[in-house]
Amino acid sequence: MKKRLFSGVVIGIVMLALLMVPQAVQAQEGGNLRLGSQYSHPYGGFSAIYDLGDAFSVQGMVGWNSLAGKAIIRVRQEPYWNIYGYGGAGLNFLVVRPGAMAGAGVEFDWRQFGIDFGEIIGWEDRAFTSNLELGIGVRAPRYDWENIRFGMNIGSGFHISF
Repeated sequence: MKKRLFSGVVIGIVMLALLMVPQAVQAQEGGNLRLGSQYSHPYGGFSAIYDLGDAFSVQGMVGWNSLAGKAIIRVRQEPYWNIYGYGGAGLNFLVVRPGAMAGAGVEFDWRQFGIDFGEIIGWEDRAFTSNLELGIGVRAPRYDWENIRFGMNIGSGFHISF
């Protein structure tokens, strides 16, 4: 019971902090729909991101061993990086293990580091983006709120805007 209460308080504080950041955010470059590939442990595969507004997006991922969906709030948007929070759920097919997740992180466009994958493959326009994500989060495997796991998340992906 104490772990459940503690976890709820942590998730609540993270979400409140994200909502209270006064920085205005900007929509991603290109259109509202982005298709590509994304991996962020433990889920990954084909990815679709739909921007609901300047700050809110939803993402779905379908991989060979997993299915996941999450809601994303960007609390600070800069040209080549942003700070975000997320919450969602997923299913790992290999171990038939559903789970819930929440957290926060920083997403970097690879161009921040001088690497432009769009230019490398001949797509020099800004419709092609690639990213690196670093974050912290909590996961409740099998929705077992007594055994919540805290950890770091590392992910990467690419998307084409439509």
